[in-house]
Amino acid sequence: MGYFKWLLMMVGANRSHYTKLYHYLSIVDWQPDPHTMLDRDRVADGVALRHLYARAMKKNQPTGDDDKASVLEVLVALAMRIDEIMGEPEENHAEVWFNVMIKNLGLSRFSDDRYDEDKVRYIVDRWISKKYAANGTGGLFPLSHPMRDQRDIPIWDQASDFIMENY
Repeated sequence: MGYFKWLLMMVGANRSHYTKLYHYLSIVDWQPDPHTMLDRDRVADGVALRHLYARAMKKNQPTGDDDKASVLEVLVALAMRIDEIMGEPEENHAEVWFNVMIKNLGLSRFSDDRYDEDKVRYIVDRWISKKYAANGTGGLFPLSHPMRDQRDIPIWDQASDFIMENY
């Protein structure tokens, strides 16, 4: 099994109608905010997925640059990490969290039969550059009652705020 399919399988997205969207997310490098040092951890999480894949497939070395992670890798790693914190040890809800993030970004409307790469690129670029609303709308974790500007804090803190407000 190839890495792309394995990533999708990790979040239950391997049987979906979003192949074009997921492919695009897999080729776009995620750029951590230079002002938010902890966002570099999301790159490390993406690289860790490659190592996990290499071990699972009994390969010697993972492929890819250890200084970069794709948007898809960041989203999959976040979904898995949130599931570790929120889920039951025997259950896998990474698919739920992955779908929540895709929906919150506004990407769930771009199934293969409605795919528009220009609009997808705009949405992804807006998220990466943190040009979404202060309450997180347009990002991964929008809030109804934010205590702080979501654009100024690391993604993991945004996820924590979202979980605290909604769960």
